[in-house]
Amino acid sequence: MILAGTTTPNCIRTTCYDANALDYNVIVLSDCTSSQTEEIQRVNLEDMARMGAVIWTLENLRACCPENMPDLTVSIRSDILSRATKDVL
Repeated sequence: MILAGTTTPNCIRTTCYDANALDYNVIVLSDCTSSQTEEIQRVNLEDMARMGAVIWTLENLRACCPENMPDLTVSIRSDILSRATKDVL
């Protein structure tokens, strides 16, 4: 999931935390998000990075090939299935 938009401390951060809780890979585009002050922006980006989000610029994203993007879908599904199988047995 790639996040861009306004009000980093509210909309972006909330979406980031929800996506992380659902085991999505999250990329926050630091130069495509905004806060009321640079300090608020910096602190929120640092907090999301500590939580596991990848903080990139738009240029980082443009330089990245889709085949190099991590995709955890297969491992997440496998983990869910193995847990479900253990619960049934």
